[in-house]
Amino acid sequence: YQHGLTPISVQGSAFGAEGNIIKDVAHKLWNMQAAKALGCRRVKFTGAGRGKEGGLDAVIAVLKEIAPAAEEMDVLVTVENHANNNIETIEDYDRIFEAVDSTHVGMCMDNGHFDGSSIDLMKVVDRFHSKIMHVDLKDTERKGIHRVVNFGDGVTDNEGVIQKLLGYG
Repeated sequence: YQHGLTPISVQGSAFGAEGNIIKDVAHKLWNMQAAKALGCRRVKFTGAGRGKEGGLDAVIAVLKEIAPAAEEMDVLVTVENHANNNIETIEDYDRIFEAVDSTHVGMCMDNGHFDGSSIDLMKVVDRFHSKIMHVDLKDTERKGIHRVVNFGDGVTDNEGVIQKLLGYG
Protein backbone atom coordinates (compact mmCIF):
# COMPACT_ATOMS: atom_id res chain seq x y z
CA TYR A 1 0.00 0.00 0.00
CA GLN A 2 3.11 2.15 -0.16
CA HIS A 3 1.83 3.94 -3.25
CA GLY A 4 -1.79 4.24 -2.18
CA LEU A 5 -2.97 1.29 -4.24
CA THR A 6 -5.33 -1.30 -2.83
CA PRO A 7 -5.76 -4.62 -4.66
CA ILE A 8 -9.28 -5.49 -5.73
CA SER A 9 -8.72 -9.14 -6.62
CA VAL A 10 -6.30 -12.02 -6.17
CA GLN A 11 -5.74 -14.12 -9.29
CA GLY A 12 -5.38 -17.66 -7.97
CA SER A 13 -4.24 -20.95 -9.38
CA ALA A 14 -6.44 -22.58 -12.01
CA PHE A 15 -8.90 -25.30 -11.06
CA GLY A 16 -7.32 -28.70 -11.46
CA ALA A 17 -4.35 -29.40 -9.16
CA GLU A 18 -3.61 -32.55 -11.15
CA GLY A 19 -7.09 -33.85 -10.38
CA ASN A 20 -6.57 -33.72 -6.60
CA ILE A 21 -9.76 -32.10 -5.26
CA ILE A 22 -8.41 -31.75 -1.70
CA LYS A 23 -5.27 -30.00 -2.93
CA ASP A 24 -7.35 -27.75 -5.17
CA VAL A 25 -9.68 -26.80 -2.31
CA ALA A 26 -6.65 -26.02 -0.12
CA HIS A 27 -5.18 -23.77 -2.86
CA LYS A 28 -8.45 -21.88 -3.22
CA LEU A 29 -8.89 -21.43 0.54
CA TRP A 30 -5.33 -20.12 0.82
CA ASN A 31 -6.03 -17.60 -1.97
CA MET A 32 -9.18 -16.49 -0.17
CA GLN A 33 -7.19 -15.92 3.03
CA ALA A 34 -4.55 -14.00 1.05
CA ALA A 35 -7.25 -11.76 -0.42
CA LYS A 36 -8.56 -10.95 3.04
CA ALA A 37 -5.02 -10.22 4.28
CA LEU A 38 -4.53 -7.83 1.34
CA GLY A 39 -7.78 -6.04 2.08
CA CYS A 40 -9.64 -7.17 -1.02
CA ARG A 41 -12.78 -9.21 -1.34
CA ARG A 42 -12.42 -11.03 -4.64
CA VAL A 43 -10.51 -14.04 -5.87
CA LYS A 44 -10.63 -15.31 -9.40
CA PHE A 45 -9.87 -18.71 -10.81
CA THR A 46 -10.04 -20.16 -14.29
CA GLY A 47 -10.04 -23.77 -15.38
CA ALA A 48 -7.63 -26.16 -17.02
CA GLY A 49 -7.65 -26.97 -20.72
CA ARG A 50 -10.98 -28.20 -22.02
CA GLY A 51 -11.63 -31.75 -20.80
CA LYS A 52 -8.52 -31.89 -18.61
CA GLU A 53 -7.90 -32.08 -14.85
CA GLY A 54 -11.33 -33.57 -14.16
CA GLY A 55 -13.20 -31.19 -16.45
CA LEU A 56 -16.11 -29.06 -15.34
CA ASP A 57 -17.20 -31.70 -12.82
CA ALA A 58 -13.99 -31.10 -10.83
CA VAL A 59 -14.52 -27.32 -10.95
CA ILE A 60 -18.03 -27.75 -9.59
CA ALA A 61 -16.85 -30.15 -6.87
CA VAL A 62 -14.27 -27.61 -5.66
CA LEU A 63 -16.76 -24.74 -5.78
CA LYS A 64 -19.23 -26.74 -3.68
CA GLU A 65 -16.52 -27.22 -1.06
CA ILE A 66 -15.32 -23.60 -0.93
CA ALA A 67 -18.67 -21.78 -1.24
CA PRO A 68 -19.53 -22.06 2.49
CA ALA A 69 -16.07 -20.71 3.41
CA ALA A 70 -16.48 -17.86 0.92
CA GLU A 71 -19.77 -16.92 2.56
CA GLU A 72 -18.29 -17.12 6.06
CA MET A 73 -15.21 -15.08 5.06
CA ASP A 74 -17.27 -12.70 2.87
CA VAL A 75 -14.99 -13.31 -0.11
CA LEU A 76 -16.38 -13.37 -3.64
CA VAL A 77 -15.17 -16.32 -5.70
CA THR A 78 -15.22 -15.36 -9.36
CA VAL A 79 -14.98 -18.07 -11.98
CA GLU A 80 -13.19 -16.85 -15.10
CA ASN A 81 -13.82 -18.09 -18.62
CA HIS A 82 -10.97 -18.79 -21.00
CA ALA A 83 -10.96 -19.99 -24.60
CA ASN A 84 -10.46 -23.76 -24.96
CA ASN A 85 -10.96 -24.18 -21.22
CA ASN A 86 -13.23 -26.16 -18.89
CA ILE A 87 -14.93 -22.83 -18.18
CA GLU A 88 -15.66 -21.42 -21.62
CA THR A 89 -19.33 -21.37 -22.64
CA ILE A 90 -22.72 -20.15 -21.48
CA GLU A 91 -23.63 -23.80 -20.90
CA ASP A 92 -20.60 -24.24 -18.63
CA TYR A 93 -21.77 -21.34 -16.47
CA ASP A 94 -25.33 -22.70 -16.48
CA ARG A 95 -24.01 -25.97 -15.03
CA ILE A 96 -21.87 -24.16 -12.44
CA PHE A 97 -24.62 -21.88 -11.18
CA GLU A 98 -27.25 -24.66 -11.17
CA ALA A 99 -24.95 -26.81 -9.03
CA VAL A 100 -23.53 -24.07 -6.77
CA ASP A 101 -26.17 -21.69 -5.45
CA SER A 102 -24.20 -19.11 -3.49
CA THR A 103 -24.27 -15.33 -3.34
CA HIS A 104 -20.47 -15.52 -3.05
CA VAL A 105 -19.78 -17.53 -6.23
CA GLY A 106 -20.08 -15.67 -9.51
CA MET A 107 -18.49 -14.88 -12.83
CA CYS A 108 -15.34 -13.09 -13.84
CA MET A 109 -16.36 -12.13 -17.38
CA ASP A 110 -13.25 -12.16 -19.58
CA ASN A 111 -14.47 -10.38 -22.69
CA GLY A 112 -11.48 -11.16 -24.90
CA HIS A 113 -11.70 -14.86 -24.13
CA PHE A 114 -15.46 -14.95 -24.79
CA ASP A 115 -14.83 -13.31 -28.17
CA GLY A 116 -12.01 -15.78 -28.79
CA SER A 117 -14.52 -18.57 -28.21
CA SER A 118 -17.17 -16.89 -30.42
CA ILE A 119 -19.52 -16.40 -27.45
CA ASP A 120 -21.89 -13.44 -27.80
CA LEU A 121 -20.91 -10.94 -25.09
CA MET A 122 -24.38 -9.38 -24.89
CA LYS A 123 -25.99 -12.81 -24.41
CA VAL A 124 -23.59 -13.42 -21.53
CA VAL A 125 -24.53 -10.12 -19.88
CA ASP A 126 -28.26 -10.69 -20.43
CA ARG A 127 -28.14 -14.17 -18.95
CA PHE A 128 -25.69 -13.67 -16.08
CA HIS A 129 -25.76 -9.97 -15.17
CA SER A 130 -26.71 -10.80 -11.59
CA LYS A 131 -23.76 -13.21 -11.27
CA ILE A 132 -21.07 -11.05 -12.92
CA MET A 133 -18.83 -9.91 -10.09
CA HIS A 134 -15.69 -8.92 -12.01
CA VAL A 135 -14.92 -8.03 -15.63
CA ASP A 136 -11.59 -8.44 -17.40
CA LEU A 137 -11.45 -5.82 -20.13
CA LYS A 138 -9.31 -7.51 -22.75
CA ASP A 139 -9.31 -7.21 -26.50
CA THR A 140 -8.88 -9.98 -29.04
CA GLU A 141 -7.78 -9.81 -32.63
CA ARG A 142 -10.93 -11.41 -34.04
CA LYS A 143 -13.88 -13.49 -32.97
CA GLY A 144 -13.25 -17.21 -32.89
CA ILE A 145 -9.48 -16.91 -32.44
CA HIS A 146 -8.19 -15.79 -29.08
CA ARG A 147 -5.16 -13.61 -29.57
CA VAL A 148 -4.83 -10.71 -27.16
CA VAL A 149 -4.04 -7.37 -28.77
CA ASN A 150 -3.53 -3.91 -27.30
CA PHE A 151 -6.70 -2.54 -25.78
CA GLY A 152 -8.75 -0.85 -28.49
CA ASP A 153 -6.93 -2.55 -31.38
CA GLY A 154 -9.21 -5.59 -31.54
CA VAL A 155 -12.86 -6.43 -32.05
CA THR A 156 -14.05 -6.85 -28.47
CA ASP A 157 -16.96 -4.55 -27.57
CA ASN A 158 -15.83 -3.71 -24.03
CA GLU A 159 -17.71 -0.39 -24.05
CA GLY A 160 -20.94 -2.15 -25.05
CA VAL A 161 -20.51 -4.68 -22.23
CA ILE A 162 -19.94 -1.96 -19.63
CA GLN A 163 -22.94 0.06 -20.85
CA LYS A 164 -25.18 -3.03 -20.84
CA LEU A 165 -24.05 -3.95 -17.31
CA LEU A 166 -24.67 -0.39 -16.13
CA GLY A 167 -28.15 -0.65 -17.61
CA TYR A 168 -28.86 -3.57 -15.31
CA GLY A 169 -27.74 -1.50 -12.32
